[in-house]
Amino acid sequence: MAALEKRAAIDTKQLLLESESGLKVCAPMVRFSKLPFRILVRKYGCDVTYTSMIMADSFRNSASKRAIEYVTCREEPTPVITQFAANNVDDFIGASQLVVGYCDGVDLNCGCPQRWAMQEGYGASLLYSPQKIFEIVRQFRNQVVHEESFTMSVKLRLLASLPETVDLYRQIESTGVSFIGVHARTHQMRNEPADHDQLREICQSLKVPIVANGDCFNLKDFERIRNSTGAQGVMSARRLPCAVWKIS
Repeated sequence: MAALEKRAAIDTKQLLLESESGLKVCAPMVRFSKLPFRILVRKYGCDVTYTSMIMADSFRNSASKRAIEYVTCREEPTPVITQFAANNVDDFIGASQLVVGYCDGVDLNCGCPQRWAMQEGYGASLLYSPQKIFEIVRQFRNQVVHEESFTMSVKLRLLASLPETVDLYRQIESTGVSFIGVHARTHQMRNEPADHDQLREICQSLKVPIVANGDCFNLKDFERIRNSTGAQGVMSARRLPCAVWKIS
């Protein structure tokens, strides 16, 4: 990363707002969304890619971890969003400062449902400590020197009820996030269908762009989710290597 020249960021929020057909997004996948895979999915029609979820504390404090976890190149298509898992402001800010100029935005993971993440205050556990989310977003805006086009986003899950979810999302929106990714399941849900009805209500209740996540396995799913929810983008993860985005 250090050997690369810094570049101007592509404004993902603006792309979401301007797209008439919606953006196709490669969701962040732990230990999977590495550079070769990101380049591959862009060849098949993905518009935006994410890095794997990166632990902000180790990334911030270890050059060797950065060398392993963060690899990009001048030829990588943009925009690319770097996703961090953090449970405090200092780690997220410190990690973000290291990638400004080498990607197009940073994202706070507030959706990982794994037991270790919930126990240690990462991922979806942040949904139940919302002040941490608010403070991380606010302090990013205050402390991290970045272009206006460099985005700060969050990836969330649903809460137990729609009113609770909308209330939380509106509070997060007010902190100045660029856009919100929504996995349309609660942290307890695994194989149950994603709740696109709630997602539609969320899209209608917020002003910031929404990127939908959950049960997008192919291009027909992309179009169905986009049309039924009004989301400005749709993420795919589990079956992305098999999904045929490209229309020849």
